[in-house]
Amino acid sequence: MTLLFQGTEAEFERIVSDHKLLLYSVVYAIAGSADADDIVQETFIHAYYNWGTIRDPGRATAWLCSVARNKAYDAIRKRRRTISIDELGERATHVTPESLYIRHEERDRLMDEIAALSEKVRETVMLHYFADKSIREISEILEIPQGTVKFRLSEGRKKLRKELMDRMNEEKKTVSEKNIFEQIKEATTCAWDAIQTHNTGLASDICDGLINQIDGDLSKLSREEMEILSGFYSAKARSLKYTELRAALPFIEKQVEIAEASGDMEWLSESYSYYATELSNAGEREKSVEYYKKSLEIAEQTGKASLIADRLYWNGIRAFECKEEDSGLPYFERILSMKDELLGDRENDSQSKEAYCLAYSAAIALRGIGNRMDRLDGFQSCVPCMAKGEDGWGLQGEPGYSSSDECELAEVFYRITRLSPCLSHKVCEGYAFKQDTFSYSPTPVRSKYEVISMDEALSVPAGEFAHCIHTRYTNDLGDDDNRTNRFTNGVTDIWYAESVGVVCVRFVPVEGGGYTQKLSSYTVNAPENAIFPDSYLPMAVGNTWVYESYDKDGVPFAERFDYENRFEVVCFRDCDGAAMIANSAWSVRK
Repeated sequence: MTLLFQGTEAEFERIVSDHKLLLYSVVYAIAGSADADDIVQETFIHAYYNWGTIRDPGRATAWLCSVARNKAYDAIRKRRRTISIDELGERATHVTPESLYIRHEERDRLMDEIAALSEKVRETVMLHYFADKSIREISEILEIPQGTVKFRLSEGRKKLRKELMDRMNEEKKTVSEKNIFEQIKEATTCAWDAIQTHNTGLASDICDGLINQIDGDLSKLSREEMEILSGFYSAKARSLKYTELRAALPFIEKQVEIAEASGDMEWLSESYSYYATELSNAGEREKSVEYYKKSLEIAEQTGKASLIADRLYWNGIRAFECKEEDSGLPYFERILSMKDELLGDRENDSQSKEAYCLAYSAAIALRGIGNRMDRLDGFQSCVPCMAKGEDGWGLQGEPGYSSSDECELAEVFYRITRLSPCLSHKVCEGYAFKQDTFSYSPTPVRSKYEVISMDEALSVPAGEFAHCIHTRYTNDLGDDDNRTNRFTNGVTDIWYAESVGVVCVRFVPVEGGGYTQKLSSYTVNAPENAIFPDSYLPMAVGNTWVYESYDKDGVPFAERFDYENRFEVVCFRDCDGAAMIANSAWSVRK
């Protein structure tokens, strides 16, 4: 029976790392470079599932070489002919971007010279000069006397000139580097998987396993390698930003360096803007302003409307933060003047509509504040993106900006979607499930969703509502004593009314004061004959919900603040059908 590898994944990764060059040498000597990568990969896959069949662990290397050799001969038989020198040269002119060889003329010379050696000499030369195996090791691997190994190496040296031997060393380095990038790619995928399940501590550890192996010379990298490396640093930064933002900044700076080395203006503008945002979050406002400006300048050079609009928005937020006289409103109004172009931009659907909706939310909030900026307590310009998938409704991102010193505003759509889906066809009284959710510490928060009732009556400022769905989230922190987690997690109760939407959200944190948000007014176009759960969360352009806030004791925030907490469906995203909801919230002390 076929056996699965019985050690740890880390052990098998070491086996792959230790034998990569060795097996490539064996396979190259038989089948040439065209199939070498695939055959080596097949060998490791075979080894993973058959490792338990090795009777003598000390013979593992010889066993791997035997498997690789057999697979190389199989590949030749499948092609039903022996690879000739001419064929090697022909294949060399059709290599893919992922090929090991990047200097075609020198590569072709090397391939021709090596292919001209006899198979036995070729194999011995590759093992010695490419896989760095000693004469004794080659003797054991090939099961031939050491004298025979020396003779074959001597024959090989006679036919391969010194410059070709040097070229082989360069190719060996390229193979090793390629292996590193393969590991980086795999580690990045694993890290993002961990981030998606809110296990940021695991994601950070995965990245740490490779960081010290990365060469800092960006000039040697292809565009594809730059993108792989940038994605890797992005995963590392994301794993830290909510727990140790200062520690995340150096990895964001690495992304900026890569974007600068790429020469790609769009990439560079994106990178500067992201860096500026995180600098702002870290309190480095002056440096943040510098990079916001640079990101807009570069975006203007590209002439790309979606990019320009996004950069205008964040420069407007920068003007707001810096308390400039116009509070950034001209930036937002310029974006609104681009409405037709942005909402009709299918090629850059998400970014264009997101930028427009953000500007829309910011402009409404600033107009509501008017000349009371000196007493401003809170400001919110966000775009919750609600999408309905096969499982039900869920939040597909909430880009934007928020600032609040005391008054609890917004968070309605964030609160109802802490667990996803928040509403689905499975909802019925007693229905429940658990899920890991966002955390400000390296480990996720374990949360429970449950349906308390399908038929409750509720009175809120917007009116009396019968037959409400009542759901509840309970966040279990376990032993986590992170203070931010204790203030942002607890028990959240949500009530939905048919043909209206969310009518009430009540949040009681583990520590600190809670709040309640009740629907005060709404304009909803509820589609006729809407099926459940759409009828309890109706999404149509123009649908608007406004909420009033109360503290943990039920005292209205209106006693201390003038404020507004407004949500409006502005448009739908083409890529996934998500409703893009402009959240405009502000509070001014009385």
